[in-house]
Formats: sequence, C-alpha cells, structure tokens
Amino acid sequence: MALSYNLGFPRIGNRRQLKFALESYWKGQSDAGELDTIARQTRKAARQYQQGLDLQPVGDFSFYDNVLDTRALLGVIPARFNQPADQTVSLDTYFRVARGRAPTGENTFASEMTKWFDTNYHYLVPEITADQAFRLASTKLFDEVQEAREQGIAVKPLLVLDLAPEWQQAVTRAYAELAQAELKLLLTTYFAPLADNLALVSQLPVAGLHVDAVLGDSLDTIAAAWPQDKVLSVGIVNGRNIWANDLRVSLNKLKPLAERYGDKLWIAPSCSLLHSPVDLDSEDRLDQELKSWLAFAAQKVQEVIILTRGINQGEAAITAELAASDARVASRQTSKRIHNEAVKARVTTSAGRLTWRGPGAVGQAAAVPHHHHRLLPANRRDPGLAPGSQGRQPRRAGLRGRHQGLHQTGHRRTASPGTGRVRARRGRAQRHGGIFR
Repeated sequence: MALSYNLGFPRIGNRRQLKFALESYWKGQSDAGELDTIARQTRKAARQYQQGLDLQPVGDFSFYDNVLDTRALLGVIPARFNQPADQTVSLDTYFRVARGRAPTGENTFASEMTKWFDTNYHYLVPEITADQAFRLASTKLFDEVQEAREQGIAVKPLLVLDLAPEWQQAVTRAYAELAQAELKLLLTTYFAPLADNLALVSQLPVAGLHVDAVLGDSLDTIAAAWPQDKVLSVGIVNGRNIWANDLRVSLNKLKPLAERYGDKLWIAPSCSLLHSPVDLDSEDRLDQELKSWLAFAAQKVQEVIILTRGINQGEAAITAELAASDARVASRQTSKRIHNEAVKARVTTSAGRLTWRGPGAVGQAAAVPHHHHRLLPANRRDPGLAPGSQGRQPRRAGLRGRHQGLHQTGHRRTASPGTGRVRARRGRAQRHGGIFR
C-alpha cells in the first residue's frame, strides 16, 4: 500500500499566534517561557492538522529560519555574537544572528538574508570560516523529537538533502560514508528537474527519493530510472501555491507508479507546506466561489490523504471527493470573474498597436510580436525618461544618503549596500520575521 507523507508544515499558527508571540518577546513584553508555551501549542496544532498522514515531519518548526537552526545545532555562530565555545546557543543569541538585536546581548549586524531558491522565503546565509569548528551546540531538534514522542508520534531519522550538480563527486563520497550508519536516507529534491543528475542519484546508496511532480522531471522519466525496490516519494500536491489540486488528474498520474512501486510509493506535497497559509477554514470573508478553488496547508494535507486512499482502495473510495474536485475545475474554467470575453476581444484586436519604450526610443510606436517585450514605462536607467522624471534620481540618491547608517527600529534592518530592490526585499522579509507568509 502507498503511504501518505508530508515534508513540512507552516509554523506561524492559523491565527499568526507565533508571529505575535515573537513580536511580544522581542519588545520585552513577555518572557522566554511564554514564547515557548505558544511554540509548543503551535507545534501541537500542526500535528493535529496532519492527523491521518502515515508519516509526519518532526523538526520542521522554527522560531525564525531552519537554516539558522542548523547553524545553531552545529555551533556555526560568527565571533561578533560572542558565543561561548562551551555553551549551547541561547535563544537571544539565535535572535541576534537573525535580527542583530534581542532582549539581551549586545546589538550588532545580523547575518545576510537571501531567497530560498526562487520562492519568497528568505533564509540566513551561513558564515563559515576557514578554521570553522563544528560541535553540538543546540538541543532544539532533540527536544522536538522527544516532544513528538510524548504526543504519540513514532519518530524515525531521515536525512533530507538537495543535490547541487557541482557537488556530484562529493555527494557520492558523502553518501558512501552515510550508508555505513543505520539510517534510512531520503534524498529530497524540489523546485526543478534532476535532469542530468538523475543517473547519479539513481546510483546513490539511499532508501528513497522524493521528486517534485509539479516542477520536476516527468514521472515517466523518474520511473524509468529509479529502482523498484526503493521508496519513491511523489510530490503531487503543489506545496507552493494556494490552489486546490485537480484530484482526478493527480490520481491518474499516480496509478502507473502504484503498479510499479507498490508499498514503496509515498504520496506527498511537492515541497514543504511552509510556503502556504495554514488553514482555509480561518478565512471567513471570502465568497464561496473563490474559496472553493483554494487549498491552504491543512487542505493540502487532506488532498494527500485522499489521493493515498484512492490509490490504496480504488476510485470508488473517493467518489465524492473526485466529484467535488471536478466541479471546482469546471467552475474555474468557466467563471466570468477570470474569463472576460470582452477583454479577450480587446487584447486580440489591439495586439498590433501596443507600444513600448526602450533606450533612445521614447514615444516611438513599435510592433510587439512576442509577449516578453516590455510594455511598461521606461525605468530610471533608460536614457529616455518619462516627462517630469528627470529630477527623481538625484532625489532618490539624497533619500538613500539620508538613511545610511540608521540603526534598527522595530523590525527594520539597517540600510545595506546593494540595489534598492534588494534593500526593499530584505526590509520586507525582516519586518515579517523572515519566515511568515
């Protein structure tokens, strides 16, 4: 029988409880004990949302960033944070690495943030020195494993790793070493195809492979290369968007894999559900038509469970769910809120008259044969700026200079070198804790 599985669940809480608890702690309005209580409640609620799955993730919770959690686990804390070499990483040191400041400890500049692949999630870039020493410096992961066991969750270790093509030889050596330990290794890939790495991955001494069936290789390609005696975890439910799954299409994609892999088939979201809102049932201001098209993390977990039941028990076991899914698909295909025939007609008749502005060609009409031609007004780097915009660039420079060197206020980060777009992105992510969606 196929197994249902999840790679991660949002940690913010269905009413953003963790966000508010963090902000209260950072302002000194509550203590670490109160924050820990909210965190435990949030983790417990996440496990309740995932009841019915054959396998639940443990260790996916974070106060700020999972990459920072790993840094704390291994003691990779820059010297400017004055982390004692013989002590575990404290909560406030953790937050100072993330934000530059915390209720205790000396303020300093935080670690750099950057995007996780092409998502809107931002992680804190590790700062590793040539003489970096690694040690066990945090018990967070082990504490959460024990907490899950106390709540009746059977915990087994899995190593999850993304494959970078330039590390192929290093990965081969590393997995040869890891294979000597008594661990079941699951290699997890997402957001892109394995492509040329598929042959290499198929030869690694791992127990299973997770593939992104939304943005990755075709499932036929995967099945042709991946051994039948190893676990194949298929990320068939999109973990990055808010739209409901077309259950009938997904079920038909899974059927051939079920025949080939049997009980070695796992059914899962394409990636961690961290990128989705928590629970659609918390949204009480959406009209019914729009709401019927959506699925947040809690609903995506149920889609995984439904598809697993359909594979194991047959379509007859999910007749009602398939009918509801078919109705949603038909509704989106015909709804006038997203299909406007008048707009389509205007676009069709206007295609040859659209104009664009390029360097040295302000106001000149030009045919636009391809969709990727820029149809927006020229940006500030174009020689031909829109009338009245010539003085904007010096004013922007003046504003940037005026804000250089400002200290952090609230959740805002100090201005840093780079483009305005990068600074804005960092500011937005930092104001929201870098983790919240």
